[in-house]
Amino acid sequence: MEHPIKTKEHINFVNILLWTLLSLFFIRVYECVINSDYFDDWQYLLSGFVYDVGYCLRFFFFLIIPFFIGTIFSSKVTGVVTRLLIFIVLFLSVVLVTFYAIAGFPLDTVVFIYSFKEIVSIVSSSQSIPLSDIFIIVAIPCFFLFFSSKKIIANSNFCIATLSISILGALWPQPQPLGFVQIEKYYLVENKIVYMLKSLKNVPTISHEMDEQQIKFYSTNVQEKFSNQKFVNEKCPFLHLDQSPDVLSPFFKMSKKKPNVVLIIVEGLGREYSGENSIVPSTTPFIDSLASNGLTWTNCLSTSQRTICALPSIIGALPFGKTGFMNYKESAPNFNSLYTIMKANGYTTSFFYGGWLCFDDMCHFLKLNKVDNYIDVSLKDSIGRKNSWGLYDDFLFQNAVSSITFDENPRFEVYLTLTTHDPFEYPEQEKYIKQYENIIKDRKITGEQKKQIREYASFLYLDESVKKLLDAYKLKTGFENTIFIITGDHNFHTGQDPMVSHHVPLIIWSPLLSRKKQMNALVSHRDISPSLLAFLKNRYQLKTPDVESFLNVGLDTSVNFQSNTFSPLMDVGRHLYGLVYKDMFFYLNQTFQILYKENHLSLVKVKDTIDMAAFINAYKNLDIYVCENNLLIDEEVPNLFRQDVYTISSNKDMADFIKHYPNIEQKNSFGKKVTFFSQNQEFPLKILTDTIQDNIMALEFNLKSNFFIPSISNKKENSKELSFITEINRGDKQFYWANENLNDSWFAGYNKWFEFKTKKVIQKEKYQFQSGDIITFYFWNKGRRTFYFSDFETSLISYTKCDSLNNSK
Repeated sequence: MEHPIKTKEHINFVNILLWTLLSLFFIRVYECVINSDYFDDWQYLLSGFVYDVGYCLRFFFFLIIPFFIGTIFSSKVTGVVTRLLIFIVLFLSVVLVTFYAIAGFPLDTVVFIYSFKEIVSIVSSSQSIPLSDIFIIVAIPCFFLFFSSKKIIANSNFCIATLSISILGALWPQPQPLGFVQIEKYYLVENKIVYMLKSLKNVPTISHEMDEQQIKFYSTNVQEKFSNQKFVNEKCPFLHLDQSPDVLSPFFKMSKKKPNVVLIIVEGLGREYSGENSIVPSTTPFIDSLASNGLTWTNCLSTSQRTICALPSIIGALPFGKTGFMNYKESAPNFNSLYTIMKANGYTTSFFYGGWLCFDDMCHFLKLNKVDNYIDVSLKDSIGRKNSWGLYDDFLFQNAVSSITFDENPRFEVYLTLTTHDPFEYPEQEKYIKQYENIIKDRKITGEQKKQIREYASFLYLDESVKKLLDAYKLKTGFENTIFIITGDHNFHTGQDPMVSHHVPLIIWSPLLSRKKQMNALVSHRDISPSLLAFLKNRYQLKTPDVESFLNVGLDTSVNFQSNTFSPLMDVGRHLYGLVYKDMFFYLNQTFQILYKENHLSLVKVKDTIDMAAFINAYKNLDIYVCENNLLIDEEVPNLFRQDVYTISSNKDMADFIKHYPNIEQKNSFGKKVTFFSQNQEFPLKILTDTIQDNIMALEFNLKSNFFIPSISNKKENSKELSFITEINRGDKQFYWANENLNDSWFAGYNKWFEFKTKKVIQKEKYQFQSGDIITFYFWNKGRRTFYFSDFETSLISYTKCDSLNNSK
């Protein structure tokens, strides 16, 4: 009887392995060619391919058993399936390599965070893929598919020896970020599919539910690092007395009116190419002139490698939550910010952005801040004045200033630019490129930097646009009483080392300044709002909260380098990957000291003396905990009575639960006792409806349940959302509507249980509801599909004034 595992199958398996290795080598050559603008050293081709060999051997080692079992039943089918599997892997590899070359960073779990519309916006706005690259993306996988059935070697003994060597794949070394001087070189060497898989594996599994002992443990660990703060509320672990010092008053002349504040956040502006002592010749001569005649911090850190954290960090020193504070949409925890506090003090608030306002959920965040005025890409007369992302910066500035009402009311305006975003499309490119070529003509810069002249030159355009903006303000009433703050959201080189990618300018310039100063102390975006509020409170009696949740105390005005700041850092994948505490930086599971040498920030590895690993773990847990449970600030208003309106649980009384919801059925499915909805119901469950009474000052709604959504074959229907809806109606008109997509709570696939938990606090002052308004909470099953849930708990709590409650008795 012939042995079921034939020698021929050994030969086929080894030849598939060899063709795969050859294809991976071609991908590496393509990767080096497509990145040659940034990396001239081809040693990365060799070292990257060595690591690819290890990953490939490891993959084929695990493929051995299913392959040879499959050949017992059908050698032909097993061979075809194996080749198709590898074809898909190779295709994804080339796509991810191309993405890295365009985006400047390898793709990770962030792809699961963006909505479909946001992904379309990103792809359509990025650099176009050359036809040659599209050809390579298709050609390499097809090359493998066509040739992999042919034999490179046919010697049985040699094939068996090669097969045995694949076992070594399990012991093959892998690249480690700390083994590279620059993080972007690690990105180049690392296999892009492996990087994606590692990011999936390393997604933090931090629960937003903790018992009292855990909360106390983490709170103690964090609060002891801020011994100068007086924490006042055990329930809200970040809440403390606001004792931020007023460090800005000594630099300003006193004015009779509250000053106007204009905040300009520049897309991609890093200290690498802006300001005195920039690494490459500065691209911002006008902004530099403001810095030399104003207040400038040479060492300011952004909190993220993406724009999503710029607004929350700068205007409120807010935490990240799971994937960025703005991603909570209108379910964000209650918070204070420059917008909310200044608006409460009579300021007219505005936000001007040239792109799609809801990208990264900005529109929801701005709605919670009750911003008065907006400008975005929707301007009707913008034809020819925008790129693939949105309005050109100068056109945005021009329209913004024209739309502002320059009256007696103080104003707070925020500009977020975008023209200096990839793919760096801006007006008169040749003009600015030629200008920058003249600037660098006699300067020593690297070959990599020379190849990015188009990117650098875009900031000359931005700089000129900022000059035009300030010139426009000079012609308006109140200019002499206006404070301008300029900073970058992050360095556009997001793949560089943290002390480069997070290092941004910070400048305050104003006609009100009485003197100028350059500060070398390390500060963070999170220090801006505490200092500005302390200044306005001290000088202009701005009414600010007595207690706050930001852990930063404000800007450090020391001329000498020192660091007393605090700054958690988020990477492009929206993970809290590092943390700055004073002059210590925890990164890649190691502790570094931040140094300032020869006018540049650098890191040196040191012995961990304060257990930074425990500190960052405690902060991560509390950061998510306060966001998920609405415990950033204390929302309980004094002199309000709390009353339970509605409470029901499927676990405590199933009979009563089904009585309340007669359109559901009880069933045992997927290992749990559950209820389910029929497939044809678009609005399967109205959780509750309540009429708001005159004495109601706030309503608190809580919902917690486990959900199971089976996958269906129809891809279009499979992608439709299952949403939780909050709606307020006044008469026959909808007054308020908010959507929380349950699918945002998970991304690992269908056919698994996941927990959905939400807490809505609807205050009269914030939402402006009236007596007689109808509030409703329900599920919207857009795909009309069957879904399951268990452990369902929900409650509604009302808060009423003491006197109104007493008078009603």
